[in-house]
This record gives sequence, C-alpha cells and structure tokens, in this order.
Amino acid sequence: MRRTHLPSAPFVFDALQRLVGAHAAKRRFVEDEVRARPDARVLDLGCGMGALLEHLRPGASYVGVDISPRYVRAARERYGPAGAFVCADAASFRAADGERFDVAMAFGLFHHLDDDQARGAFAAAGSALRPSGRLVVAEPCATPERPLVERTLMALDRGAFVRGPEEYVSLAKHAFPDVHVRVLRGELRIPYSLALLEARPAP
Repeated sequence: MRRTHLPSAPFVFDALQRLVGAHAAKRRFVEDEVRARPDARVLDLGCGMGALLEHLRPGASYVGVDISPRYVRAARERYGPAGAFVCADAASFRAADGERFDVAMAFGLFHHLDDDQARGAFAAAGSALRPSGRLVVAEPCATPERPLVERTLMALDRGAFVRGPEEYVSLAKHAFPDVHVRVLRGELRIPYSLALLEARPAP
C-alpha cells in the first residue's frame, strides 16, 4: 500500500512546523478542541515528536504512537517520563489488554494514509476508546473555494491523500457512527484549510 513519508530528520520537520505556524495551531487544537480533563487518558496517533503533549493539562496521562523510530526516539529524549511513546503503525495499532482512553487525537496523520490505512487508523482509535470517549482529528482538506496558492501548497504537501471534509467523514464512519466535521481557516501562517473531525463510538 502506498504511504508518503515525512522528512526523515526530526529537527528538519520541527523547523518546518515552526515556520508555517503549526506549533501554535497544535496548541489551539489541544486546548480548544481536544479539551482533555486533567485526569484523562489521552492517545495521540501519528504523534511525531510528541508536540501535542506539551499542551495537555497537567495530570493527563499520555501515550503517543508513531511509525518512525527516529521520531519516537526524539520524543522520548525530549519529554522523558512525561509521556509514553510507542513505535507502531497507527493503521494497525492495538492498545494493551484492558487499556482504554478517554480521548484519542490525531493532527495531520490521515492525509498521509491511503483509504485502507485510514480506515485501519480510525478502527484503532475506536477500539482504544472507552464507550464515553471521543476522537478529535485535524487534517488538511480540499474545498472547492480554495485559492490557487492553497491548491498549490497542498499539491506540494508530502501527504498524498488530502481529502475533502466529507471524504474524511466517510472513512471515519467505518468505525464511528457519530461523526461531525467543520472547516477551519487561518490556523497556519500559510493558506491552508483544516478539516476538524469529532467522532464518538456507538452509545
């Protein structure tokens, strides 16, 4: 199956994220959309170097999952015991027996996954959540009204599977019966629309 790759060197990826304003966007994502309680158990799929961890409220328990050994190693070096980091494919990740999470989150993961992999990652999140849990996702999204500069930037994105908002919803519904989406603009320093999904398991 086709998979695109992020920059291999962690420091290069981190520098690019800062350049486009992704760190501030991630802070807003965690604080305004994820809204994890201080005692919550939080799963971060496609965690990269764990940047979302630093925006959680103190007391939250965090597990980050990423397919890149280099990113996982960098995350462990950066955050130490503040979080647990697992080197695994988000498309096939399974939580340990008896381990369930209050919130799962993913920022910029699914546009790197083809449809089969995306369905697998949504299923992984669904199986890891408590019945009362929720999944929150932010992804670059294609919309008809995108200006040319935004279409060009998305065409250059290393993620080959930038989708429309409803395409993300359709994939999520293979694992979650309750999915809502809205489009956010102006979150980055460059023109880039984000689809924000919130999904919940069956009651």
